[in-house]
Amino acid sequence: MACCNASMLLLDNSAEAFLSRFRFQSRMACLVAFWASDDVLTYSFMQASAIEHIWHSWAAAGPERSKTGVA
Repeated sequence: MACCNASMLLLDNSAEAFLSRFRFQSRMACLVAFWASDDVLTYSFMQASAIEHIWHSWAAAGPERSKTGVA
């Protein structure tokens, strides 16, 4: 049975230290990507809602809007 001492520090250039830093950076990158994708989705839904609102307002104006644009 291997003895494991949790208080033993990892060497800076050891494989364990590299993997530990790599895992931490991977987790942070995933969190940032998740946060960014959430913001992008929120922004795109707001844009789609605004465009839909414009379409409905133009449809409600109907022929009156096209007549005022010609005059």
